Parts: sequence; structure tokens; C-alpha cells
Amino acid sequence: MAQHPMPMYTPALAVTDVEDNNEDSKTFFALCLEWMATGIHHDKMVACHDELLRSLVYASEYTGSTSIAEAFKMQSTQLENRTPMVSCFGLLTALSRMELLLSNEAVDINNNIRTCVVLAIERLSTMEELDLSCHITSVNRSPWRNR
Repeated sequence: MAQHPMPMYTPALAVTDVEDNNEDSKTFFALCLEWMATGIHHDKMVACHDELLRSLVYASEYTGSTSIAEAFKMQSTQLENRTPMVSCFGLLTALSRMELLLSNEAVDINNNIRTCVVLAIERLSTMEELDLSCHITSVNRSPWRNR
């Protein structure tokens, strides 16, 4: 199942479907993504890992359970996953939005989401081998930079 990217993207679509009010199905699909995050790592399945990260970023809008935050935390525990996580477009923004979460969900869910996200951010920010030079040069070439 993890060898094909669509099974990862489909739960992300289901989790963020605003027209579907079935919280049970959203929670189930968020759990599916969390389960996939336990077994897919960058060193074993590079293409699937990239799809998983994109799916998690997309699904990060769902705040009904802690599953997506747990998946980010789980992914950040593996050293080989950290550089791809930092390089994944939108992932750091998704983590920051989840950390600043103010939703109508139960307070304990919000606090658990924040705890998981802060741990993931901490792990991503303490990498010694992370090379951000490619990101710094892209910022210097920004069209909004004063000339």
C-alpha cells in the first residue's frame, strides 16, 4: 500500500473535506496517515516519503484529533527524515499553524496537538547536519528584496 502515492493522498483529502461532517471518518483517515507515518521513512522509500509529507501538510488543517500532529512528531524522530521534512514545501508553515491552534475542539486535544508539534519543531531545529545554504540563497534571490 505504501508503494503507491494515492493511498496517502486520499486520506488527506478525506480529512480536510469541509462538506463532510462525519468526524468518525475524518478521525479514521487521520489515523491511517499516522499509521503510514510509522512505517514510511526517507531512507527506505524516498518517493513515497515525499508523498507522505505532502499529504500530512495537506491534512494538517484537520484539528479533530492528534493523529496528524503525532505523525509529524513520529517522522521527526528519525534522523534521515529531518532534512526532507525541512525541505518539504509548506511543512514548517503547517507546523507553526498547528502550534498556534485556536479551534473549537476540546482544550486537551489542542494542548496535545501543540505538544506534539513543539516536539517536532524542536527536533527539526536541533539538527547538526542540516544544510540550509540552498534555502538562504533562494531567499537572497527573492523578487521582494530591496535592490
